[in-house]
Amino acid sequence: MPTLASTDAPTSRLSATYNAQGHFENYIFFDRSPSLVMVDTDIIVNAPTRTLIAGIADALATFVEYRAVKCAHGQNMFGDKATIAAGVLAEQATKTIFREAKLAIKANSAHTVDQHFENVVEANILLSGIGFESGGEAAAHSIANGLTQFVSPTIMHGEKVAFGLLGQLVLSQSSSVLYQKYLKFLRALGLPVCLKDLGLARDRQTLYQIAQEVLRTNETIHQMNLSLTAADIVNTLLQIDSYAN
Repeated sequence: MPTLASTDAPTSRLSATYNAQGHFENYIFFDRSPSLVMVDTDIIVNAPTRTLIAGIADALATFVEYRAVKCAHGQNMFGDKATIAAGVLAEQATKTIFREAKLAIKANSAHTVDQHFENVVEANILLSGIGFESGGEAAAHSIANGLTQFVSPTIMHGEKVAFGLLGQLVLSQSSSVLYQKYLKFLRALGLPVCLKDLGLARDRQTLYQIAQEVLRTNETIHQMNLSLTAADIVNTLLQIDSYAN
């Protein structure tokens, strides 16, 4: 029974674990999926809008990561091939968010449950949840995980994923038009789009340490089947920062 729509975790049978300092450690995989996920929007609508926005960023990364995994013939979160259904749900989550997120945030601010709010909560929790689990994660979440040791623990998971999403677009060699579409949208929602937003400077030593975390052996970035080095990740982080300015 999630009380926030801040991540797509509730519907999945895996959990991300963090230490006391908020640093990402690993994923735990359970034997069974949840038997029931009860989402009461009358409760969720009274949560801070920041939590909904974080969930929007988390969900927005799902389809972009799905495409990266699919194109690279990588694996989903359970070591299988990405499913068609996951891609359909992930894409629908993205369409719903681009179409209705701003109206849903407005409803959240007014503590009013309307159809826009219902739809975005469904996109954040259900569509993205099944989408990422059966579709797979890639660079966006690896970058988010890598940031946890170097940014304030007050920065929410979805906020780090927003920055990672931009990195995913860079590494996937997305068009400038597509990149600007996501950048403009994330910025409009007040999500981190540059290093300064995360409390980081353009310090190559720190960025190199982040890159090493991003490229840890079991990280999902490897599902892209690219031969990436720490220098590649540092350059990607610097590119994100440059594109935002």
